Parts: sequence; C-alpha cells; structure tokens
Amino acid sequence: MPNHARILVLSLLVAGCGGTASPTTGAIDRGSVDATEPVRLVIAVGLRAPVEPGAIGAPLSPSAFADRYAATPTAYRALVDWLVTAGLHVVRESDARTTITVEGAAAAVERAFHVRLHRFEERGSFYRAPVEEPTFPAGEHERAPIAGIVGLSDRGAWLSHRVDVDPGPVPLGTGRTGANTASDLQKLYGVSSVSERGDGETVAILGAGNPPSMSDVGGFVSYYGLPALANGQYSQVDLGGPDRQPDPNEYVENVLDVEMVLAMAPHATVVHVLTATNTPGLFSDGIAYIVDKLPQAHAVSVSYGSCERFSTTEMPVLDVLFAQARAEGQQWFVASGDSGTDGCGDGPGNKILSVGWPASSPSAIGVGGTQQNRFGLEQAWGVNGGAGGGGASESIAKPAFQVGVGPLAGDGSRDEPDVAALAGDPGVEILVNGQVMPAGGTSAATPMWAGIWSLIDQSRGGQGLPTGIESLYALGAAAQGFHDITTGNNSDGTLAGFPALRGYDLATGWGSPNVPALIADWK
Repeated sequence: MPNHARILVLSLLVAGCGGTASPTTGAIDRGSVDATEPVRLVIAVGLRAPVEPGAIGAPLSPSAFADRYAATPTAYRALVDWLVTAGLHVVRESDARTTITVEGAAAAVERAFHVRLHRFEERGSFYRAPVEEPTFPAGEHERAPIAGIVGLSDRGAWLSHRVDVDPGPVPLGTGRTGANTASDLQKLYGVSSVSERGDGETVAILGAGNPPSMSDVGGFVSYYGLPALANGQYSQVDLGGPDRQPDPNEYVENVLDVEMVLAMAPHATVVHVLTATNTPGLFSDGIAYIVDKLPQAHAVSVSYGSCERFSTTEMPVLDVLFAQARAEGQQWFVASGDSGTDGCGDGPGNKILSVGWPASSPSAIGVGGTQQNRFGLEQAWGVNGGAGGGGASESIAKPAFQVGVGPLAGDGSRDEPDVAALAGDPGVEILVNGQVMPAGGTSAATPMWAGIWSLIDQSRGGQGLPTGIESLYALGAAAQGFHDITTGNNSDGTLAGFPALRGYDLATGWGSPNVPALIADWK
C-alpha cells in the first residue's frame, strides 16, 4: 500500500467501530453514555492458520472450517465463559468458532473492555464511541485470542445505496414508468437465453429495518410474469437488536433487493436477514449470522456500505468472516456506492477521492453501476442522479488477483469495483406498497449480480465457488463473460470520475454480466 494512503488512514482512525475515539474536527464530546444503554458487539476470534482460497479444495462446512482453521473448542469456550463472567449476554455463538455476538449494558461493556463510552456530536448528528482503545486481561493461556471488536462505536452507519428515479410511483395497472422490467433485465444480461433459473440455490440478502410484505414480493412475481413463489421460497430472519424504527427508505431498499434477485433467479430460495438498524455492530452480527448459519447461501447481496476511514477496526472482524465465507463457497456481493469517486460522501467543499467498504474487501465482489443511453446501450453511470462508486482503497493492499490489472495496476491498493450492472437511468421497475416504482443505484445492480451468481453456481453443480473472484478476473483478462463498458465515467459532477475503458476500469470493473458467456466460459 502506498505510504501516503497508510498515513491518511492512521490520521483518520477516529471514532471507529471499536477503536480510538479521538473526535474529528468539529466533534463535541457530550459526555458519558447512559450506563443502561444496550450495546451489541461482534467479537472476532483469531484463526490458528491463514485461509488460502486456492488451497481449500471442496467447500467446507462451518464445523469443518473450525477444525482446519479456527480456535480449538476449549479455547473458544474459555473466551465465551470469560465474556459471560464479565457480565455480557451471549446472543450467538459460531459453529465455525470465528465470532461471538454479545450484548450488554454500556456499563458492563465498559468494565469488560476497560473503555469509557461517550456520546459525540458532529454536524448535528450524534454517535457513541470509546475514548480509548479497548483492552482486556490476557487471561489463561487456553483462552482464544480476540482478533477484533465491532460495535463499541455506532459511528459510520452503513448507508443504503439506492437512489430515486423519475417519474416516481405509478398505481398498479395504470401505465409504465419507463424503467426496465424483470423481462427487460433478463434480455439485457442474457438470462432469458440460459436454462438455469436458480433451482437448488439459496441467495441471502442482508438488510435493515422492516421486512418486505409478502403482498409486494408475491405481487411483483405475479405482475411481471415470473414463476409463482413456492412455499417457503422467500423467508425472513429477524435478528433483533435495539432501536428498530420504521423507515420507509429502508423498506423500499429491502423490497428492491429481493425483487432484483428474483428477477434474475426466479427459482432460487431467498433468505432475507434483517438487523434492527444499520449500525456497525448490528450489521456485523448479520454478516456473522449469514456466514455461519446459512452456508448453503452461495451468493449474498449487501446494498449497504460505509466509509473505509471509519471502518478500520471493523475490518479485522469482517476479514475473519469473509475468509470463512470463501472457504464455504459463499460469495458476497457489495454495492460500491452512488457518489462516484467520493465513496465516503464527504460533501461539497470537502471532496476526497475514496471508496466504500466493504466493497473494497479483497474477499467481496464490489458492484459498480451502469446507465443506458437512448439506444439502450450501457455506459458508466455518472453525473445524472448519482454515480457508481470506484477508485483505489486508502487502506487495503492490492490482492494477488488484481496485480497488473487496470489503469492503476501499480498503485499497490485494492481497486474497485470488480463488476457492474444497471444502476442509473432509466432504472429498474419494482413493486412497492402496491404501486409500480422505478428505482436505481448500485443497490439495484448488486442483488442482480447475486441472483446471476446463483445461476452460475447451479450450472456448476451447486457446490459453491471458493475461488470465484479469481475466476472472474481470469475471465475478464481473457475478454470472456462480460459486456465490456467503454464509454462514460463515474463522476458525480463535483469530482472527476474514472473513465470506462477497454478491459478492467475503475468505473465498471470488468463490465456488466453476459450470463450465457459466464456460464459457458467459466474456468
């Protein structure tokens, strides 16, 4: 990683998801949080050995992963027992012995990890953060090591990457919005030309807030002529947690996610995992649940993301979970964002080239955006109503599969996105609250890719693809499997964007999916 990037990250490691809480410029320390405030934490347990996807062979179950890579049962149990003794309630243990989700009052958390939790105010918003690094006793030698903690801070909430598209909702049956229907999208990406429909596959979706109604989901498949949902084909898991509040924007996001998966993979089983809110601790708990309890979900869609600068203490936790996911043959797709090269959404007058997290994780496939011109041809999504995220990571080194790839081949940093799909004009058409509504953003592109991944996995026997990212890059390098996007850029109108180029670029990655070619050419 370039020295300048490393220096920037260290200088901005503030109020992270479990680390130092030095306030940013303008932040006001409002004092200690209420001692009874509920805090949910996800604790990552250190692995005994590094995970090399190429050496895994057949996908592993969570218990097989534990036997090969994770802490011993005795060491894991000793850590669980220590947390209970410290006054914390264990919400969930991991079959792979990689994480422990706990919850407790702020006072108990402060005692357990020797921190003080304060409330900060910044630009009219409030967040909780520790005012010193968490520590814990070394304990007995058999206790498993802690690799990271998420949730001490609730700053840097993961934001939805959905954007509104004109003309807005239209009453059902009264007309079209001009956006792409499920049939349009199937034709655009060649889904209608393959026999795979997601049979035997499971796709998981991570969301927040209130779940979609069955009338919306069932109405969508009926209205757009998709196969009727089988009994249990779509299910929801409520992970609970504090402070669930109705949010109409989150509801639309959740509807968009499931309807785009079903548009691409109408026979796939879809499991919607919903946390109470989009705060880091709860979302990490959702990730832990999907990785550990839903290993049969070989594709996972996440339409939310955060800023790398506020996620540095979250990264070790998700690195452990994503390593487990890949070993299980489970591939995560994460939206790259809707603010172009300003992935952190710094706002006017404070624009900094940046990318979103966890789309920048080397284990996730970051999904960028395209838009269609008046001829229906795709180009990079930029300026008009938003822009697909893309650029070079400020904190994550370039993974082996990206070495020598793209316009910043020598930058030493993880580049994103990896792939793209329709996010801008004219958008996609969904059914929400009984109305037809156009929607966009990389929140639309990401679940489409997750659905398409299930078709690829089905074509290969449905066993999961531990080296999926590497295979995607091999196909892209061979000019196979993608609609190469070569026009447009991902400028949001205030910062210059990266241009779409032949081959890999930082606006659309390798391009949008050519499903028949992806299935035929997969190595």
